[in-house]
Amino acid sequence: MKKIFQITLLIFLLLNIPVFADMMIPLTYTNMIFIPIIILIEILVFYVLNKKHYKKELNLKKIILVASLANIISSFFGLFITLINYSMDLFSFFITIIIEFFVFFIILRKSFKIKDLLVICIIINIFSYLFIFCLYVYEGYEKIRSIPISPQAAKNAACAIMMRESNGCKINVSTNSILVKNFDANKDEKIDGNDTLFEFCKSYFNMETDCKCKIACGCNIQCD
Repeated sequence: MKKIFQITLLIFLLLNIPVFADMMIPLTYTNMIFIPIIILIEILVFYVLNKKHYKKELNLKKIILVASLANIISSFFGLFITLINYSMDLFSFFITIIIEFFVFFIILRKSFKIKDLLVICIIINIFSYLFIFCLYVYEGYEKIRSIPISPQAAKNAACAIMMRESNGCKINVSTNSILVKNFDANKDEKIDGNDTLFEFCKSYFNMETDCKCKIACGCNIQCD
């Protein structure tokens, strides 16, 4: 168990990618295509783990039920987490595990020990999060999401980029240098390089300074 936590911690410190929640794929319209893929990955990993290691008498229908329900619930929580506007790499991973563990425990507590359910949740989420990381690396996520998005989703994505930067809330990172992708941030009826986070804050929230824009993203700073 200790080794699993150490490996998990190392993986996500190295990845350092912006996430909102499996929970990382919140339950929004543009993310719907990913939810079945994530569920399928976790079903397959759970099935192999049980077949090769735990060898419990568990039919495939029950595995599909618990994996699907756990992911839908955690993705639903991810929808609310996006409203916080923080990039929570390791945090969201562990929150996902906690949420899904409770679902697994409620349904499978008579078949598995608590420790075994926790280990299963950690392993299946490692696989699903690695899949999402691969999407970011090869830009598949952005290509699929290159359709018009809502103002809140656009703001969340741009703010997450800023929060990922070292000292992103400090003066060394300007909101005018962060592009709001696939959204007309400055309301000029064009989507181009002028659609920055600063222009978004100014056009949609009447925030005229870089500092106030960062506060809108969740930065705990004081403006002059």
